[in-house]
Amino acid sequence: MWPFNRLIRKGFEKGIGSLASDPLAADGKPIDATWAGENGTEKPMEHYQAELELSQLKTFLLGMQHSFDRGLSESQTEIVYNRAGGLRIQKQFCCHYNIMHQGEVTNLEISVHHDTSTRYILDLRGIGSAMTVLHGNLQKLAEN
Repeated sequence: MWPFNRLIRKGFEKGIGSLASDPLAADGKPIDATWAGENGTEKPMEHYQAELELSQLKTFLLGMQHSFDRGLSESQTEIVYNRAGGLRIQKQFCCHYNIMHQGEVTNLEISVHHDTSTRYILDLRGIGSAMTVLHGNLQKLAEN
């Protein structure tokens, strides 16, 4: 490796790398409380999956819109629903949202892909208290 390249890389790691926020302080405790669970450890990402019909998917998305302080807007719900309706087998899409639930931010990733001609797989991954609410709503919907 050329000495110049090494110098550039070291400068990058020292300058830019130090700007990146580290979720853990030197003593191993989270700097930001949003990273921490009740016992002070980093919260793992929760993962829920359900097989739904398109109408059930729309019901779930509309429910999300009304379940949070700041949830999906009506236009966002329509976009997700319309994109799901246009899916073909082996295709999928993913959306990322930050939603508010009782003042707490929840990071949410919604993934949808086609399973068969009438079924869709809804995949939810996220961190935050709203994930418990989402899981409960998803279970109720899948049972009906």
